[in-house]
Amino acid sequence: GHDHRIINSSFHPKEFIRNIWVTIANGKIWKGELKNKAKDGTYYWVDTTIVPFLNEQGKPYQYVSIRKDITDRKLADQELKESEAKFRNLVEGIPVGVYILDKNGFKYVSPGFERMFGYSEQEMLSSIKVEDLVYPDDRKKVLAAIDQKISGEVQNTHYSTRVLRKDGKLLYVDIISSRLIYYGQPTSIGTIFDITDKVEEEKRINKAVNDAQEKERLQ
Repeated sequence: GHDHRIINSSFHPKEFIRNIWVTIANGKIWKGELKNKAKDGTYYWVDTTIVPFLNEQGKPYQYVSIRKDITDRKLADQELKESEAKFRNLVEGIPVGVYILDKNGFKYVSPGFERMFGYSEQEMLSSIKVEDLVYPDDRKKVLAAIDQKISGEVQNTHYSTRVLRKDGKLLYVDIISSRLIYYGQPTSIGTIFDITDKVEEEKRINKAVNDAQEKERLQ
């Protein structure tokens, strides 16, 4: 003899509940997810479909609610969100670049990665591919390393390569990457360090040494 209020969890806002009743009162089917409260005080989630039965005048006279318990999935989703939030808090405060990518492109880039390459997060996640960032002569090597991790052929790699910023500037970088299962999909997660200043300083030193040696030889 009780109505739906006996399992009301007070989780959903009034506007959300009002929308349900407006939908089914107009003879339309409502589908969505609801958080309810059990007799013992615990909360559970259900994937719900509410079907109105209409009389001859086209007005609802009763409703059938079909529900599937999805509590485990919702808890797993919440744990994943909390884990991702901790990950973001950790990597977004460091100056180096961090990325996650799969065979289709970037799934995550840190603020340090954006600053390094000059592209926005939206550009990185929507249209920019790895091959757009890597110096042409190094693309084959870099793409092969990524494919090996995503396929599971190798778990970790460490290599240096050349990349291009949005403004065309050439950078030398060190990349440490590993295989990661991200939202159920195999991906590559990497940390990228800008070593351009170091490489250019080494070039200057080598040039100075070579010039000195050549000068000595000519004397």
